[in-house]
Amino acid sequence: MRFRSVFPPILAAVLVGCGGGSSDTADSAPAPEPETPIGFELETSVIELVEDGVANGMLEFAVEGAQYSSVSVSATSLPGKGRLWLEESGTFVYAPEADQTGADSFEVQLSSKGQTSRTFRIPIQIEPVNDAPVVEVTEGNFPPVGRSSVLSFRVVDPDSEIKDVHADLDGKSLTPMSVDDGLYRYQIQLDNQASVDFREPLVLTVSLREGNTRLEDRLHLYRSLPGKRDGAYTIMGSADKPGYDLVLLSDQYTADQLPLFHRDIDQFLQAKLHEPAINQTLGHWNLHVLFAPVEDDSISQFLIGDVCEGMCGDNELIEQTARTAFSQYDQSMVILNTEQRGGAAGVVAVTSRVDVEAVGWHELGHLYANLADEYDSRAAISEHSALSSKPQLASPPNVTFDSEPRNAPWAHWIENFDDVPGTENASSDQGVGLFLGADASAAMAYRPTFTSMMRSGSDPLGPVNSEAWILGIYPYLDIENAAYPAERTIQSEASVVFGLEGLSYSPLHRFQWRVDGVISAENALSFQCCEANGSRIVQLEVISTTPMVRLLEPENLVDTISWTLE
Repeated sequence: MRFRSVFPPILAAVLVGCGGGSSDTADSAPAPEPETPIGFELETSVIELVEDGVANGMLEFAVEGAQYSSVSVSATSLPGKGRLWLEESGTFVYAPEADQTGADSFEVQLSSKGQTSRTFRIPIQIEPVNDAPVVEVTEGNFPPVGRSSVLSFRVVDPDSEIKDVHADLDGKSLTPMSVDDGLYRYQIQLDNQASVDFREPLVLTVSLREGNTRLEDRLHLYRSLPGKRDGAYTIMGSADKPGYDLVLLSDQYTADQLPLFHRDIDQFLQAKLHEPAINQTLGHWNLHVLFAPVEDDSISQFLIGDVCEGMCGDNELIEQTARTAFSQYDQSMVILNTEQRGGAAGVVAVTSRVDVEAVGWHELGHLYANLADEYDSRAAISEHSALSSKPQLASPPNVTFDSEPRNAPWAHWIENFDDVPGTENASSDQGVGLFLGADASAAMAYRPTFTSMMRSGSDPLGPVNSEAWILGIYPYLDIENAAYPAERTIQSEASVVFGLEGLSYSPLHRFQWRVDGVISAENALSFQCCEANGSRIVQLEVISTTPMVRLLEPENLVDTISWTLE
């Protein structure tokens, strides 16, 4: 939204000269009038609104009269909830923030060396306009907590030289990186303690000068920061980064319900972001979105219908649709715009209702972390039920049919084998133990805790499932293929650079380099070694650093890559 410099005649009359609109507020006898007239230089007095109704614009003025030693500004009757501040140039700037129109005003109080005080009231008018945007976002992914990404934007059709560009996200300045052929690149980062509400849009504010005119633009950006609001785009990670690739498809959303689809995605993410295992692995996920609007939001594109208990999707159609936009991915999920509750096979998840968004994470527990259900069913499972469509899990880490606690896959989490929670005569049902009822079966299946997300979607993961969730990410990182050089036996008289391509630091693990068994570098993504000095063995060790993983103790080795230098 651009805004114009407008000087209504009535404002000019009010703002120029000493007499009109002023009042003497000093308690002492009036001092002689200053030799230099008091006045204001007004750059614009009309604040304009962008098309979505968000107030956006600035009012600038300067004080004439060098003998006035201090200037104070107070805002009154602010329908636009405006802000006032003093720039380094000595110019006061006013900008409204709310989506309201109408009259506004504020007062400027001038003091002459502490003796004379005069007050001027400045009326302004906030008016709606429809105009071209100042900037357009061209690329950008909102970063996971503790990581950074890049936001790029262009100034739209500038008429003259662009200068003094500043960008902030929700009031926090962004770090400028580069300007290349009119493309401005800024870095975005959230610290590890950041609390993010994905349901609320972020506000990107860009201010700049085009020639002698100040411009400002505000855009409402969702977690994705996409340059476009429909079609296919990536909202976390990237298509070519190693990690777990999940595609979210829309179903039963019309074209004008895109904001609702975004809200439901944010709701899905928010539901379990507080879980440490999910939060810390999220940086290794690539989350893609495919928005395919429908004409009638009462008809599903992907559900089979009433042939199954719960909700079953046409897996073949879902896969074909997802691959039209993303040729390589690990799992797809359908976000369904419905009041029904359900999920099946990790393919269909309902998140349009606030109380069911955890269903999606429960389904991902099956396919991503190889977790089994931890509830038991007392009814026979129909051939066409949602549960029967669940893929067969190979040795799930959270279910056993053995009643001996020491033989459980999670035995390393049981603190006292003489007092195992869930067993007969146990002193407590808290903690990891052996609890009867799991795998959606009436058979003698046992689960590790009294409850968890795999028993009730709203409950926490629990220690055993958290460990499985973290260990589940490593096959998708493909560390073996990320390590370079690709040749594991190298003949070179010069030093060789070893490293990991496409991987990043993580709170879950560290990288350790050894030469002939001796630690030579730690937590480095690359390592240089060794000038010709006989045969050497170079090893890269990926070591788990989180207490949420016990299965790898005592060495905590996730993976080891070895090279031979000859």
